[in-house]
Amino acid sequence: MNPADYTKEDGIQTLKQEHMFEEWCRQKSMPCDREAREYYFGHLSEIVDKLMPDLAVRVAREQASFLPRASKVWAVGCFSETCESILMWSHYASQHQGMVIAFNTDREPFNDSERVAILKVQYGQNKIVYKHPLADEAFEKAFHEVAAWKFQDWAYEKEVRILVPRGALRDGRFLKLSPIAIESVTFGCKCPLQLAALVSERLQAPCFKHVKRYYAKQDDNEFKINLKPMAG
Repeated sequence: MNPADYTKEDGIQTLKQEHMFEEWCRQKSMPCDREAREYYFGHLSEIVDKLMPDLAVRVAREQASFLPRASKVWAVGCFSETCESILMWSHYASQHQGMVIAFNTDREPFNDSERVAILKVQYGQNKIVYKHPLADEAFEKAFHEVAAWKFQDWAYEKEVRILVPRGALRDGRFLKLSPIAIESVTFGCKCPLQLAALVSERLQAPCFKHVKRYYAKQDDNEFKINLKPMAG
């Protein structure tokens, strides 16, 4: 946000948050006891007045720390509603040599609304405007809004993002998937036969018997990808 839009009332609301009180105590090298709490919350207006002169520097610092701080709390997974975009096959599937895995969001873990947030990305010309809340609930809402916004030139991706708390991931990186959540696998039109054969062999396991297989084929007349079902 522009520091000029940040009001004294915004500052007071920010300082009311518990961790801001704890940070104030740390800077003052004093314990977060009852006496400190009574003083702090009884003098918020005065404290904000002292902070306002260097507000621009503080806001810039907070903005710079927003994404690094968010990434320690949330992991973001990027998906798409389509597997027929030529550009995306080029960008994300090694020039059509890779594959696309389709997931059923009605299955675990995607249907776990307590743990996984599914966001359909919105596209626009301007960056999203947000104030920089630091409380857990407000921070989560703000991060969801930022994570669901992207420059309009990327609209062809029809992107969908999932947000998962880092604590719910194995080693802070890996989300456990149920085999039943995998709906299909589509091989690119330049996917090496050896790779396609290896993946197809793995999909013969009982837990993957339901997974459909397709291969992508470039249309003869139009700039588009057609999906053809694979037999067997």
